[in-house]
Amino acid sequence: MAGCGGSAGSAGSAGGPPGAPAEPQPSWTSCSAVGAPVPLPDLNPAESLQLPRLGADFEPTAVVVCRLEPDKRADGATDLVAAESRADGPDDVAAVLDAVRLPDERRTTGACTADLPGVPWFALVDADGRWVRPGTPADACGKIRIEVRRAVENLTLVRVSARPVRELESSGAAATGCTQNWADVVWVTGQHRTDASPPTGEDPFPSAAALRVCVYRVPPAERGGGKPTGTFERGSELPAQRRPALAAALKQTTAAPACTTPASLFALVRPADDTAGTLYVELDGCQRVVVETGTDAGRLGRAHATLVALFS
Repeated sequence: MAGCGGSAGSAGSAGGPPGAPAEPQPSWTSCSAVGAPVPLPDLNPAESLQLPRLGADFEPTAVVVCRLEPDKRADGATDLVAAESRADGPDDVAAVLDAVRLPDERRTTGACTADLPGVPWFALVDADGRWVRPGTPADACGKIRIEVRRAVENLTLVRVSARPVRELESSGAAATGCTQNWADVVWVTGQHRTDASPPTGEDPFPSAAALRVCVYRVPPAERGGGKPTGTFERGSELPAQRRPALAAALKQTTAAPACTTPASLFALVRPADDTAGTLYVELDGCQRVVVETGTDAGRLGRAHATLVALFS
């Protein structure tokens, strides 16, 4: 728990923020033209609490929402896009209008939670195309009132445009069931493991019907860091006829050597049905392995050459 924050009023006060109401801007053009949505590193979820409140004489006919959201492509990939969406329904507009015109709640002198819920960047547009980004009322803890958050969340929006920002998941990762990024667990384990006991050689996948192999490349800037992350390179299902070779190679795992050479490529092997058992193999660098069974959190060892060859 944390003490209340926010900028709306002092303890025990109620009402809206002082100052002149928000001044309507000339004809709305687009989210990108007004610099919205704000990039994630610079996003202030409660910024609207600082804005001038909506004037009593402004009558909107639409709500425009600018935000970052995932967008599925036809090839199965997912992008993060800067989307502009619009709600024109009278009930939607009325709900947002009623919510933003609520007063600030009387501030509590008690404890408040430390979260800071926000709303997407939104503007109200009138019949002449003028627009206002309104300030929002605060609750008893100085956060955006729940009525505003619910009204914006429940809008029936129609997308107007979307601009790709970056790829979240490639088509290859989506097609193979791999995630786009994965932590280099072998390197992290090696930095925190002082014992030299190798894995027992136990097959971590005795009951798995099929195994998914995902190979990740660690960017140079990530290698050797506190928790380096690899990016999807390729993926496939391990052919059933290679399962005996995998089990035999695991039995030849030895104690892991001291290592100062981060891998640029590693394989992640998991059951295709996401049951227990995980195997991590460095495909270069020190060629170490981490084996996680259903009862073992993960043991570090030196991978046999035949194990590395299975996934190279």
